[in-house]
Amino acid sequence: MVSNSKESILRDEEDDFLFRSYFYEICGSLSSVLNVKKVCDIILEMIVRIVSVERASLMLYNKRTKRLEIFASKGIPKDIVKKAKLKSGEGISGKVFESGKPMLVDDIEKIPEYKSKKESKFETRSFLSVPLIYSGGEGKKEIMGVVNATDKSSGVNFTLNDQRLITSLSAIASMAVQNSRLYENIKKGYKELKRKNRIIINIQKSLIANERLSSVGTLAASVVHEIKNPMAIMSGAIQILMRKREDEKLLMEYSKIIKKQIDNIVKLSNQLLSFSKEMKTERKSEDLNNIIRNTLIFTEHYLSRFKGVKVIKNLKKSLPQIYIDRGQIQQVFVNLINNAAQAMPSGGTLKIETGLYSPGSDDEKEVFVSFVDNGKGIEKKYLKKIFSPFFTTKDRDEGTGLGLSISRDIIKRHKGRIEVKSKLGEGTSFLIFFPTGIDE
Repeated sequence: MVSNSKESILRDEEDDFLFRSYFYEICGSLSSVLNVKKVCDIILEMIVRIVSVERASLMLYNKRTKRLEIFASKGIPKDIVKKAKLKSGEGISGKVFESGKPMLVDDIEKIPEYKSKKESKFETRSFLSVPLIYSGGEGKKEIMGVVNATDKSSGVNFTLNDQRLITSLSAIASMAVQNSRLYENIKKGYKELKRKNRIIINIQKSLIANERLSSVGTLAASVVHEIKNPMAIMSGAIQILMRKREDEKLLMEYSKIIKKQIDNIVKLSNQLLSFSKEMKTERKSEDLNNIIRNTLIFTEHYLSRFKGVKVIKNLKKSLPQIYIDRGQIQQVFVNLINNAAQAMPSGGTLKIETGLYSPGSDDEKEVFVSFVDNGKGIEKKYLKKIFSPFFTTKDRDEGTGLGLSISRDIIKRHKGRIEVKSKLGEGTSFLIFFPTGIDE
């Protein structure tokens, strides 16, 4: 008796040591929620070793197939693992999943409902199934699956102690599975966010390109008229030369006139083509005044001939270089120039000024450009909305409401800012600030 008692005590101490060893291993694995399969395998290994069973499985409920499926197993042939798919309420595992309560069966043969299903094909007739229950916030509980154990090595039946042990381990397993699912949801959400972000970027690129083409369309008619003048001059010069071919002095003089007009046409065409072409984004050190002058080459005629707008330039010399994408910034300028023209339907004045501004210390200088018109002005209630996408006070055929929204986004990407001031009936001013220096 004493010998048996000592053996029992030693066995209990060994089981306790094994339990604690596996418990620490499980806790260590839980720190990495990515490897839920590993955690579940360790839990099943613990059940096999501590409870002394030949076979154990962890079944999860698949919401898509509406079946319980084996997620991890020990001692079960692969073909059975693949085939084992149970509806809720079907078999012992299905009953446990449906009720959320553990089931300890001493002898399956004594239960007619299961005898007909021939579940007694196991080596022993005792079967233990425990639900996987995850307790969420606000007292909510979710039954995620079941843990099954059968075929005790000793051939004896499962005990309530076995049930309590497996119930404790199933709580750890349910937590690991839930953590893994949360991680998978976060990962899927992140991928979906990246996919949608790519779509937004592509849409934004399309909007910028469309807005650019819209500006080109607005300017096209004036450019045609701008080209007509040098063409008329060249035509007249050629006619004179045809009548006086022998006059070499006149030939040289009119050849220079023709070349100058051709240069004007090429310059104008190149500037418009450069603006209209969708080029790869490329930032480099640029002269702000030079960009404004080039922009006015193909917009000033539109302003003066078609809109009756006089442009007054006050460009500060020797401004620091700014690190920008020339094409994008030029698009912003064209948009502001077109807006100013539309705000002065009966003509007016557009003042464009550049300079240096110190928002704080002398070391923090910014380059600015302002566009000031004496047009209709903007009502105070609309000033906070004008940079919102699709917001516009213009007629339908005059704009989409995207120009200022796109312009603001472009300026923000260049680490700059854009401000607006307006007074109804007096005019509007847009002020753009750029950081100085090269920002790689």
